[in-house]
Amino acid sequence: MISKVIAHSPNNRMEAINALRQALDSYVIAGIRHNCSFLSDVLRHEAFIDAKTPTNFINMHYPDGFTGVQLSSTEQAEVACIAAMTTLWRGEILQRPALALTSATEGDDEIREVIVCLGGMFGTPFRVVLESLDGGKSSVTPFGKEADGPSIGETHSVQIDELVMGGSFPLIHAVINGENKVLQIQNEDNTGVFAVRYQGATFDAIVMSPKEYKLSRHMREPKKIDTSNLILSPMPGTLISYSVEVSLYLVYRCFVLQYTCIHRMVLIVNTTSSTSAISL
Repeated sequence: MISKVIAHSPNNRMEAINALRQALDSYVIAGIRHNCSFLSDVLRHEAFIDAKTPTNFINMHYPDGFTGVQLSSTEQAEVACIAAMTTLWRGEILQRPALALTSATEGDDEIREVIVCLGGMFGTPFRVVLESLDGGKSSVTPFGKEADGPSIGETHSVQIDELVMGGSFPLIHAVINGENKVLQIQNEDNTGVFAVRYQGATFDAIVMSPKEYKLSRHMREPKKIDTSNLILSPMPGTLISYSVEVSLYLVYRCFVLQYTCIHRMVLIVNTTSSTSAISL
């Protein structure tokens, strides 16, 4: 166990649940796996809110396991708006264009209309039109993946009354439609894609100018490779040999895989344990 988080309210259960949800969203944990997203999903569940929590709650409501928090369309609009404002705000502070294919000489109208893709470069695109970088009411509209595609969902109006990126970065505190929300930026790569956690959901996001997004539609989405049944190398290299053969009798903790990483010519020994003695 990493720690125990407890929330209390002298008024009602829902107030305590909301306090605990915000605490989990503000919990920054790096380098290890954790179950904050699952706990956030439990706190959102109607049965938990109604205090219907028998001892078999998990088996009853998660018979196939936990597959991740599913944000509502309103929550997706909120995170798209926060991501857009944060990106443009950072560009203004650093005194440089926040987005590709824009410049400081362009009009505010062009800079304040951006495309936010939730799920990465090839995720779901949202057209975000910001009223001001200082907050205010903004419109967020999901649309098809074509560069000039029509909207495919309802346009949401997002009122941001406050947006604060404090010294405890990567936390971004916002007041949206009168409610306190926390967005966590976990990491960012050199292409502008950053990992986000919001209301327990974790996903990639990228903010682009309309021109950049239009050009990005010419890119092909890379194929996803299933590596769930593979033993991955801890560093770049090529597998050149292995010491396991068919019909070999394996004993617990005696399965040793040896290979050489050709880039640095370092011998790596990687051990995988089986739960019992087996025959291949």
